[in-house]
Amino acid sequence: MPDVGHQVEGSFAAAINSAQMADLANHIETAQRIQSQMGFHADEPDKIDVLLGLIPNPAVVFDRDERILRKNVRARALECGASPNLAGLFRSTDQITEIRKAIRTLDNGRTFAAVPLNLSCDSGVNDCAIIKRVQINGGTGGNDRLFMLNLAHFSFDEAIRESFKDVYRLTDAETAVAVLLSSGTIVDEIADLRGVSQQTVRSQIKAIKSKTHVRDLPDLVRLLCGFSLSIAMPTPQKEQTAEGRPAEPSLHVLHLPDGRSLNYLIQGDPDGRPVLLFHDLPHGLQLPRAAIRYARRHKLKLVAPIRPGFGGSVPLPDCSDAAYLHQVVSDTFDLCEALAINQAKLLGVGSGATFATCFAARFPDKMSGIVMVGHAPMWRPERLDRMPAYLRLLVQLTRHMPELANVVAGAILASISRHDHRTFAKEACNGSPSDLQTLDDAELTALMDHEIKIALKSDPRTLAREWGLLAADLSQQAKLLPHTMHLLHGAEDRVLVPDFSRQFADAVPQTKLQIINDAGHCLFHSHWQCILDTLLIQSK
Repeated sequence: MPDVGHQVEGSFAAAINSAQMADLANHIETAQRIQSQMGFHADEPDKIDVLLGLIPNPAVVFDRDERILRKNVRARALECGASPNLAGLFRSTDQITEIRKAIRTLDNGRTFAAVPLNLSCDSGVNDCAIIKRVQINGGTGGNDRLFMLNLAHFSFDEAIRESFKDVYRLTDAETAVAVLLSSGTIVDEIADLRGVSQQTVRSQIKAIKSKTHVRDLPDLVRLLCGFSLSIAMPTPQKEQTAEGRPAEPSLHVLHLPDGRSLNYLIQGDPDGRPVLLFHDLPHGLQLPRAAIRYARRHKLKLVAPIRPGFGGSVPLPDCSDAAYLHQVVSDTFDLCEALAINQAKLLGVGSGATFATCFAARFPDKMSGIVMVGHAPMWRPERLDRMPAYLRLLVQLTRHMPELANVVAGAILASISRHDHRTFAKEACNGSPSDLQTLDDAELTALMDHEIKIALKSDPRTLAREWGLLAADLSQQAKLLPHTMHLLHGAEDRVLVPDFSRQFADAVPQTKLQIINDAGHCLFHSHWQCILDTLLIQSK
């Protein structure tokens, strides 16, 4: 397979003129000035943010004066997350008084302190604050006076705890230990919190691993986080199919050979003809209930691997675009092997079309047809000028200033988490009448809202990398595929305009292009029957 990363890089060399570069330089200068005023410099590794990003619950870093210096995405999403100081996080003076007492105990050599509490910002679900001293850069420069506060149990409310307990037949004590482990609490801290010996905790961990069939503690953390995500799927009503089974997707976890875990979604008939669904960003993952029933009725089984770094799937380390593509395709192949899928239709939605094409090119014997929705993996430099301004800037940043793109990705995720998701979705549609009409449908809006929440679980580096892959050119690989490529595009798509797909159809002769009237960028949700019918036609 040709070096996709090289193809993308080369195409951008001619795409950015001096005026655009000057505009980007101004953005960088402004960012550096703001960071300098805040006391954080762009050329220093921000270890605090890295630390916070690893914690699955709301967490903040604060100083001796109780000023909050950093928050992770989950903390910013709280109703009280805008507070600039520690006291603003708590509902009563008694709680902040207990927190202050706990902080003072850290001066006496203790490594952590725990304070039982209920937080008004989450209706009492959070019941414990864990405080640790944080040392950055070896404790120099005053950073040894920083503290981290972790609001344990935020991601795992009672419904999730009880469901997890019932599914894996855990005891109450084992369930509590599993949740504490997933909140970043270590063995001696759990023993202290629960008033038992460390040996008792280790015995409970051994029992948990045996019952959940995980190999190690990171696997357990990923399992519980993935379980939490599956419980959070929007289910307005438990609608039943004719077979008596719910018309809802099911989330599963695959443990990969390299130790990572991959979440994947199954929709439709569990025993039907397999379709590998490569999702868009952030939409194009979950079908409406009527579509799931339709797929079940027509014997289609849609399997959607959630790519590394999204929705609970473990992210990949820093790597090139080509290496990322290669690994995503390898993960998908491993999923096929685990599910005994010998051959499948491929459905690439939006940016997922790049991964679908890459999979088809590498494993042509595994595919029996391919359908792409709203995007085709071919790049022409002039496309930049026809993209929305926000997307044009993001693509350019990713290819030429990746470190700044990572910062921007994190800022976007944080911004989305603080604002109304529907407003974000409307703005992202760039004024398309069809898309705005789609967003008036309550169920479709709920689905998109859920998909945005999945995106909020993303690793910012992965998010930034995928922006750059919008410029991947796989048209030469597509020409060699043995099957007709069906390409569906909304006539009113104002994010990736229909002309982009027309260019691909002209370049790849075996492409069958269908421009769908009264459809926009949200084609996957608004015209799902057209997409499923195209898959069914390919099956005949």
